[in-house]
Formats: sequence, C-alpha cells, structure tokens
Amino acid sequence: AISQNGINLLPGRRNTRAALLLAYLLLQRGKRVNREQLAATFWPDSNGVQARTNLRGALIALREQVPELTACLENH
Repeated sequence: AISQNGINLLPGRRNTRAALLLAYLLLQRGKRVNREQLAATFWPDSNGVQARTNLRGALIALREQVPELTACLENH
C-alpha cells in the first residue's frame, strides 16, 4: 500500500496496478521512461492500444487521487 500519514492513498484492488506503477516510476526517478515500455510491462496480455489506454487511465487515477504527484508524473 502507498500511504501518507497513515492514510492509504490508493485503496482497493482497483488501484493495485496504479500503486505498482507509482512504485516503478519512483524507482526510475530522474530517468526517461518510455510509455510503450510501461504499457507492455504492466499490461502484457493486452494489445498495444489497450495497454496504452490502461496506462493512461492509471496515470490519471494517480494524478486525481494523489494530487501531490502531478509534478512527478508530468513527463509520463
């Protein structure tokens, strides 16, 4: 879980992949990360278009649920 001050920022099973994506991006901080690579890594069973749609949705969810991350996610 991703939490701040004891509050889970991304609760629920629906946000599991978003939390994993956030953790991955934090580990890659300062490096350019290719969207195609992210989409293929996190949605390997989806075709390219669907994987990119899923990635876009996960990034939107992160920005909406944890507004403090907007600056960090700016380039993704």
